[in-house]
Amino acid sequence: MVLIQKLLNITYTPNKQTTNIVYKDKDGQTIKTDKVDGKTDETIPVDPTKDVPAGWKIIPDQKIPETVKVTPDGVPTVVVKIEHKTITVTPETPEGDIPTGKVPGDPSKTYPAMESITKTPTRTITVIKPDGSKLEIKQTVEFTRTATNWRSNLQRLEVC
Repeated sequence: MVLIQKLLNITYTPNKQTTNIVYKDKDGQTIKTDKVDGKTDETIPVDPTKDVPAGWKIIPDQKIPETVKVTPDGVPTVVVKIEHKTITVTPETPEGDIPTGKVPGDPSKTYPAMESITKTPTRTITVIKPDGSKLEIKQTVEFTRTATNWRSNLQRLEVC
């Protein structure tokens, strides 16, 4: 009897896999989906806070995994529950913090320009003196209001 030995080299290459971080509103409607790539047997970090859709915030006190394990059978989808974020804009709000463009959740609406929050009308009072001469007095007043975006509808809350 002759025993023949052969050396067989097997190279393991992990499969590429993709999972999703799905942001859903209170009604279960998908607002945004982010893809996360990994390989079998790899642990993928999950940080949904960095990619929350504009105009939304993560609902507190939910259990969101910090990592997911990629298995040969796939990767579980991470569902993140979100709600509309309240944004209040006043004339003192720094320009970089003022939302612009389309209102999240209602692309038919656009955020108003900052000019619509503050108005400075001028009235002119003309006084006719007994001698017939005229005196013009100009008065200005500044009206300021606060705009709050809540549930994608821009509502005017206050006029001062």
